[in-house]
Amino acid sequence: ELDNRPDGFSDNDESESEITFQIDIWSKGSTTTIHQKVNEIMRSIGFSRYAVADLYEDDTQIFHYAMRFAKG
Repeated sequence: ELDNRPDGFSDNDESESEITFQIDIWSKGSTTTIHQKVNEIMRSIGFSRYAVADLYEDDTQIFHYAMRFAKG
């Protein structure tokens, strides 16, 4: 969880929240199958993807795929 903050109020009480998550996938091979499934699951529970980073860690030779999602 990156953040969980009030996003709406009614009668001085919090009525809505904005929640953001980052999900990181680390793999010696392709992350495509995994990140597609993560995206599908997060969408099915109401989250929207707003950022991705497709990285390769040269020192460890590991693929790193980071995905950020928000709901609120």
